[in-house]
Amino acid sequence: MQYRISAVAAIHEKALRLKSNDSSSAGHVVNLASNDCERFLLATAFGSYIIWAPLLSIVILVLGCVGIGWSFVAGFGLLVFLFIPMQLFLSKKFSTLRSSISMITDKRVTLTSQAASGVRVMKMQGWENNFEDRIAAIRAKETDQIQLVNWYRARNEALFFVANIVSAAVIFAVHVGSGGTLTSRNVFSTLVLLNLAQIELTKCLSLGVMVSLPCLSRGSYIVYMHIDLTTVLLLLS
Repeated sequence: MQYRISAVAAIHEKALRLKSNDSSSAGHVVNLASNDCERFLLATAFGSYIIWAPLLSIVILVLGCVGIGWSFVAGFGLLVFLFIPMQLFLSKKFSTLRSSISMITDKRVTLTSQAASGVRVMKMQGWENNFEDRIAAIRAKETDQIQLVNWYRARNEALFFVANIVSAAVIFAVHVGSGGTLTSRNVFSTLVLLNLAQIELTKCLSLGVMVSLPCLSRGSYIVYMHIDLTTVLLLLS
């Protein structure tokens, strides 16, 4: 929260000093302060999983091998080498689409603010329908991109619920096929470890990648705006 408030305050402080001929549009600045700074909250919550999730996966693998045997490696490998790359691919698509949506949103907010500030001229010249059509076209394009993001998000959630079941089925099948017997202790301990690995690797890690990359890209824009980083440090202190 402190990073978000500091970033918004720094953007506001710089926006007051922008020149009229600056290339930064009003929509871009508004979208940056209202939507993208909100990702600092998610980045601080899930960004650390980029480091901790691989370390925790090693611990889970060791505990699984001790609990049920080497058959745990089969299901865990399926989770790591099949589901995790698919999740990371979807996370990368999320980041790409979010960047494109942000650019479209910037154009829509800029055009809407221009129409609101110049409403008298627009009414005198009879440009209402022209502005309405342009805003509606940009909004339709933005909606299409949002629907595509929701399509990828639905696949991401489907993988989240499928990964645990498929991995557990593979582990139990390999364990029984190799001559082992299933006990309540093996079953429940395996399910607990898989649930933990599933949440850490297929949910928290993907969210960490998804929110950290946009923060880095928006951070480059903050540097582009030449915001005084001393202001941010003073606000954080």
